[in-house]
Amino acid sequence: MAPPLHDLTRYLLAAGGTTNPDGVDAHLLYVEDDCLRLKHWTGTRFGDEETIAEDIRPGSTASYVVNGTIRIIVCISSANVIRALKYHEEDEEWVEDESIPGHTVHPNGHITAGVDAEQRLRGVLRLEGQTDSHDCQ
Repeated sequence: MAPPLHDLTRYLLAAGGTTNPDGVDAHLLYVEDDCLRLKHWTGTRFGDEETIAEDIRPGSTASYVVNGTIRIIVCISSANVIRALKYHEEDEEWVEDESIPGHTVHPNGHITAGVDAEQRLRGVLRLEGQTDSHDCQ
């Protein structure tokens, strides 16, 4: 079933995000000024919001990957370098994920990420003028 038009519009205007398994609501990423913000979209209005990171490239894309209990956000810094943040359940905060390399991205490049059939985090990005797929783990 296709999402309602207002939901589709929200998804297209966001830098990235993910829908919940029930398909009713979503968590969308927005770059506002130089901050990456995560906003809960209920289907009718925005709920909770939080700042995930600062020094993010304005107008860039980001990905929010949920795989079981693992939650990772991949974004582009203001220096055009990939940043990965993972949610730390015990501390209830987003922390840098040093296991994902900080590749330099083309100044006009974008990034997207997902989980492949072997449950590995994969990123697709534009590195110094070429599009490439990387195993992020």
